[in-house]
Amino acid sequence: MVTKVCGSFTEFGGKVRPDERNPGASSAQIVIKVRRIDTQNAELDAHLRSNDFFSMDEFPEITFTSLESWSRRHADHRWAGRHGRRSTDGRLGRPHEIASAAPSSRQTRGAS
Repeated sequence: MVTKVCGSFTEFGGKVRPDERNPGASSAQIVIKVRRIDTQNAELDAHLRSNDFFSMDEFPEITFTSLESWSRRHADHRWAGRHGRRSTDGRLGRPHEIASAAPSSRQTRGAS
């Protein structure tokens, strides 16, 4: 059974290298801490961290590496790329909005 779950990861960090003149040349690598998943449901969070899904004890991080980049508007930048977890690497099937901050706010937050 597949279910859509809403939530967020509250601890992540990485590097975003924007190219304002050529958005397609921009790149990003983001590291997400699995332990910091938050669906507003503690039982569901624990299940997602378990071996049934993320296997957090063995694979505590998810890494996203951009392969494509484009911008529809100045402050709306989108990325498509590969994510790695559970020692596999899979191409994301659709664009994921990883960073959509204005160019003046290029800091990432959270990862230690």
